[in-house]
Amino acid sequence: HLNYETDNKSVRDRVTGMQRDLAKTTRESRAMLAACAEAFSPEAFVRARAKASLAGDSGALTRERAPKAAKKVTEHQELYLQLVEWRKGVYEAREEELASLSSVCSTKLLVRMSDELPRTLSALSKLRGVGRRKLDDYGTDILGIVDAYCESKGIAMQEEQLDLTSPDLELDRTRFNTQTISLAMYKRGRSMEEIAKEREIKLETVQDHLVGFAGIDGLTLDDFVPQATQDDISAAYTELAPSLPIDGSVIGELRSRLGNVYTYTIINAVVRELDLAADA
Repeated sequence: HLNYETDNKSVRDRVTGMQRDLAKTTRESRAMLAACAEAFSPEAFVRARAKASLAGDSGALTRERAPKAAKKVTEHQELYLQLVEWRKGVYEAREEELASLSSVCSTKLLVRMSDELPRTLSALSKLRGVGRRKLDDYGTDILGIVDAYCESKGIAMQEEQLDLTSPDLELDRTRFNTQTISLAMYKRGRSMEEIAKEREIKLETVQDHLVGFAGIDGLTLDDFVPQATQDDISAAYTELAPSLPIDGSVIGELRSRLGNVYTYTIINAVVRELDLAADA
């Protein structure tokens, strides 16, 4: 018996029909083989086939197709099954207005939720298949299920889902890496100069911390790297690109040509932006 997951009724019906036909063919073949094991007889062959077919029609097929345990589709299978039951309940309650189970959430989306464990509306909204309407209609319910599951299993909220702007969140070095601490301070309104002073590190180090977050949550390279710096690196890269080796030494060569004024991280970030712009 084949375990499979689908929201598509047409596909489910086709697969179920194929399983039924395969089970019937297998049952009849075994019966005919047993009947003719010692010597072939047309009468015995036909009789065995008819008997096996009738046995299937009277209930043997149902016994053969008894449901098996659901196939494990995610590490958090228990959560996945809870979400499946929740979806079923929503669909049954709104069956008249919903076309199918997938109108609530597709099976793939339920698997995604179980894998990613979203604990905030922001994290949930980033999952493929979650739009504004799903957030409004089901967001609170989904987060409640995921939260309850994570709490029962002692699973901490993922670092990227925490609200770094909250003053109640203690920026403990045993919990967060140094880059995340700098990002949290920046999101709480400190300038890069203030972060450097408060943390007693160089301004360039703070820049290195923050440029890695460009492109996340609305942050851009412009937030962390002055336009004049970007222009210097861009000009050097454009001028030297034809003669630069296409390997890891590109950044080192650029830094040398620029007089070692800028860090490897800053140069790499600007070059990455230029390459992305060129590919767009």
